[in-house]
Amino acid sequence: MGRVAHELPLPPQMRGRSVDADDFSSELIISGGEIACYGSTVDYDYKETAN
Repeated sequence: MGRVAHELPLPPQMRGRSVDADDFSSELIISGGEIACYGSTVDYDYKETAN
């Protein structure tokens, strides 16, 4: 995939909700191109993923 713009969604297999079993406050949510961690949306210019 490489570097993609903020507006483009991440692949379906990367979307969803994850929580650390030892620290429930570490919730990570990926919805389309939006990423939220610890209850706040992550501000970024682009995303970079392995091909």
